[in-house]
Amino acid sequence: MVDKLTPSRVNGRHTTLGESVWELGEGPDGKNPQLLFTENESNSVQLWNKENYTPFVKDAFHRYIVDGELTAVNPKMRGSK
Repeated sequence: MVDKLTPSRVNGRHTTLGESVWELGEGPDGKNPQLLFTENESNSVQLWNKENYTPFVKDAFHRYIVDGELTAVNPKMRGSK
């Protein structure tokens, strides 16, 4: 599980690897990068025409960035990816 702590700091937790912290620096434009979060679940609707286990599935980043689907990523800034 990954949680956003600050605009540039993320906390990760794994059942066997333990906890880790990921710190990000400013980009070339002087701004913090935008962090996107989703789960590591396949999009069952797209692949098998079955209901998704979670609304935040693996293709969320593509849907957000390429398709402009802003609701594809988890607004609570949590996920396994």
